[in-house]
Amino acid sequence: MEKLSVNKQKALSHALTSMVLWIALLSMFLYCLFVLMDVFPIPSQLQISWISIGICILCMFVLKQNRKIATFGLTSVLLLYTMCTQFGLGTVYYILGPEYVVNYSDYTLRFLFSPQYVQAVLIGLIAVMTYTIASILGTLGEESIKNRLTRNENNIFSIETQRAVWVGYLLLIIVLIYMLFQVATGRIRLGMDYNSYIQSMVDASNIYHYILIIYSVGIAYIVSSGNRKQIKYGLILYSCSAIIFFITGNKGEVLYAVLACIGASQYRGFKIKTSLILLLGFILGIFIPFITAARENGVLGSIDKIGFSLTDSFVEMGMQLRLNVYILEQFFSGSRDFLMGFSYFNPFINILDNFIPFISIRLDSPKDYNFQSVFPGYGFNQVAESYANGGLIGTILFFFLIGFTIAKLESRNMNLLTLAYFTSIVAILINVTRNSFAFVPGQIFLLTILYIVVKFLPKRNTK
Repeated sequence: MEKLSVNKQKALSHALTSMVLWIALLSMFLYCLFVLMDVFPIPSQLQISWISIGICILCMFVLKQNRKIATFGLTSVLLLYTMCTQFGLGTVYYILGPEYVVNYSDYTLRFLFSPQYVQAVLIGLIAVMTYTIASILGTLGEESIKNRLTRNENNIFSIETQRAVWVGYLLLIIVLIYMLFQVATGRIRLGMDYNSYIQSMVDASNIYHYILIIYSVGIAYIVSSGNRKQIKYGLILYSCSAIIFFITGNKGEVLYAVLACIGASQYRGFKIKTSLILLLGFILGIFIPFITAARENGVLGSIDKIGFSLTDSFVEMGMQLRLNVYILEQFFSGSRDFLMGFSYFNPFINILDNFIPFISIRLDSPKDYNFQSVFPGYGFNQVAESYANGGLIGTILFFFLIGFTIAKLESRNMNLLTLAYFTSIVAILINVTRNSFAFVPGQIFLLTILYIVVKFLPKRNTK
């Protein structure tokens, strides 16, 4: 009876805490919405920076209270990375001071002083809160994590699960052979700077884009499906190619998939060890700032630039906010029209066009569609793209759909092959957090074909 009473008290406490967090989240959502609608006065840059920190912490606490998904699972890692890309730079600049962004020119940082800056941050806040709310709604009616962990691991020795692991090994071996071949032929020189690498590898070959896909898919399949020993060997194989990527100034090509794999390991119930926390601290505090500072002149020739910074990684990721500002400035000046969803449905039309013979169904692109030509070298992000398509409604719809879908799938009992497929898709979504949506449907299509092949390959005849 006493144990039952304690359990009831814990359940009541959890329910009350969840209710308070929900009220706070909905209140902040309405506040940001009313500011954008000019019902409430616009806060200052400093005020919106503190508000951003508060809302980000609130969103993570709301997800933590949800017992249907892991605290740092696939839903959460995508949200965390989106937060960093939206609020990393502005909060550092306005709260800590300009001396923390001295590596960037005044021209690059001009967006921080734009009349549309605060509105751009508010749209980002609406996006992450919508994602959080949708994530909670997506888990309604699903069972708790504890109830599915045992069943999840019971199929680790199934034929399709082991097949997934070996497919992961094969993909990583292909990537390593490709990268070593590029080194051997001189297209990759280990002392080359990052711009030379882009010209030699990215701009000169379409194959490279597929190499990046199978690189992230390979490690996703191993971490999602393998046992601890298999995962260890997979990480060693993954690291061999990662060394070449890092030496040539590349980071996201390696780290996007790693972030997704952390989410997958949490889904499987693996505990976060102290060594992983220290590694993440090293990556954020030393490694990413060093690669960023050194890659302009070549990483191997810039070892003297190794240092420590608690802010540089967040500043670099947060640079994506400037695209929100630029999009708003174009709407404000009247030089841009809403795309009405074109950049999201056009990639699907293009896929269909490639499979329907003798008939062309490609659509004429609006003048503002090609974000790479409009914002050359700036990258992009999904807050800006969703707003460019449908304004605030477009942003809310996009992030609601993504949050609901990811959380709904994560809260279900997936077998390990399905988890591998899902993790590889999340890796793509993490990547698109700092890119345009155009490549996503095609990549998911390829991942789906791979998943079907692995799942439905004939099993060995044991008779």
